[in-house]
Amino acid sequence: MRGARPILCAIAFWGLSACASLRRYETTRDPLSPAEHVALGNAYLAQGEKAAAIPQYEAAVQQDRKQIGAWIALGNIAYVAHDWKKARTYFNRALKAAPESAAVINNLAMVDLAEGKHLTHARRSLEKALPTAGRLTPYLLDTLASIDLKVKHLQESPDKLSRIP
Repeated sequence: MRGARPILCAIAFWGLSACASLRRYETTRDPLSPAEHVALGNAYLAQGEKAAAIPQYEAAVQQDRKQIGAWIALGNIAYVAHDWKKARTYFNRALKAAPESAAVINNLAMVDLAEGKHLTHARRSLEKALPTAGRLTPYLLDTLASIDLKVKHLQESPDKLSRIP
C-alpha cells in the first residue's frame, strides 16, 4: 500500500492540473430586468432601430413569459413587416399572458382583418372585450367597423363569394 500512495498522488496532481487548463464557463446573470429590456427596446424602436429593439424584447420574454409589453411589441414589429404568421404567434402569446387585454384582442383582430380570415371570430372577440376596453374603446370600434367593411366587400365581390371567414 505504501508504494501506491506516491502513484495516487501523482495521478491526483495530474488530474487537477489538467482540470485547471480547461476553459471556465460561467453563467452570467442578465443585469437588466424584463421591464428594463422592454424599456430599452421601446427606446430603440422610438429611434427607428428595430434590429436593436427585437433582441431586447426577446430577452424580456426569455426572463418572463408574461411580459405582455414585449409580446405586443414583437407582434407589432411583425405586423408592420406584413409577417402575419409571426404577428399572430406573438399576439397569441400575449393573449395567453393577459387573456382579457383589449389591446391584444384588437391586435389579433387586426391580423385577422389583414389576412381576411377568422373575421366572425375576431368580431365576437372584439364585442366581448368592448365593455372593459376603457380608453381603447375607439380602437376596438374602428377595428369592428373595418371588419364590417371587409365582410361587405367580400359579399359584394362576385369573384370572392366562396366563403366569408
